[in-house]
Amino acid sequence: MAATAAATITLSSVDHSAFNVTSIDLAKLLMGPFALNGSVTFYGTKAGTSTPVVQKFDYTGNWTTFWFNPNFTDLSSLSWSQGVATRFEFDNINITSAVPEAETWAMLLAGLGMLGWVARRQRA
Repeated sequence: MAATAAATITLSSVDHSAFNVTSIDLAKLLMGPFALNGSVTFYGTKAGTSTPVVQKFDYTGNWTTFWFNPNFTDLSSLSWSQGVATRFEFDNINITSAVPEAETWAMLLAGLGMLGWVARRQRA
């Protein structure tokens, strides 16, 4: 995807649940002698506390994967923008859920229940 000039992109969950961001791929949109290298700064907002987290990546050409620092967890939103002179493309934003789904908890409890049942049966 490529953002339009001077645009701000904001990601947030539809159901307002927290999420983690691990990496993103960035590349210059324009190539050639007049293309400028650039940087992009990502701004995250922690869920619940609204604490800001910030990280800057410098990109110079071809597709490169950039890894977010461990502070980019339990976010309610992630945003970034680009200027008119330094345009970039982004792809492969790796986002995971910060809170286990209800099904995960149900499977954990069912597994623990089965372990308890087996242990009790072995004692009898």
